[in-house]
Amino acid sequence: MMLTKGEEYTDKGQDYYEERYRERVLHHLAKKAEKMGMKLVLNEETNLNLYKSNG
Repeated sequence: MMLTKGEEYTDKGQDYYEERYRERVLHHLAKKAEKMGMKLVLNEETNLNLYKSNG
């Protein structure tokens, strides 16, 4: 299948799209927090546990 730009379509897989969605959500949460005078901080321990339980 060809795209409008003349390049071949390649399916990047569900993991790719889920990661993009996660990044987009985190970006918007960080912006909302900033508007309220807060800062969104990554909890490394929780982040690692999420990856272990998902995969």
